[in-house]
Amino acid sequence: MFTYQVWSPVERTAPPLTSYPTVDMMVTVVQEPLDILKRTLVGCLHQEYPADRFRVYVLDDGHRDEVRGLADELGCVYVRRPNRPLHAKDGNINHAQAQSNGELLAIFDVDHVPATSFLMETVGFFHGSAVAFVQTPHHRYNPDIFQQNLRLS
Repeated sequence: MFTYQVWSPVERTAPPLTSYPTVDMMVTVVQEPLDILKRTLVGCLHQEYPADRFRVYVLDDGHRDEVRGLADELGCVYVRRPNRPLHAKDGNINHAQAQSNGELLAIFDVDHVPATSFLMETVGFFHGSAVAFVQTPHHRYNPDIFQQNLRLS
């Protein structure tokens, strides 16, 4: 199955942007280390996209004051839901989505640091009514098993 998927990969480029819809970038966090969260938030905040057209949300399901402090320090919107066990990560995202008003949502795990071109390279796919979801490659901070075993990280 892997060979079939990578045999003939499709390279797609987004249409050029003619307008800049508002985007809410949401980073989910529970008990992960603050240094990993900070890298992801810095990546989100430094987008090559009009600064007044996106906001970064920290969705803290760990209920940690130090996460709130980091979000405040960086200028992110901090969201803590009252009923953490309910529906796990999906419940966390749904709770935050009810408090946001962006035209588009970008959802990141705590170890998914977006490239500065992320919004410019993905938002264009949403022009027109045929696209509702865009999946991008994942580039994690954590080394994969080969990098770890070969000490290449």
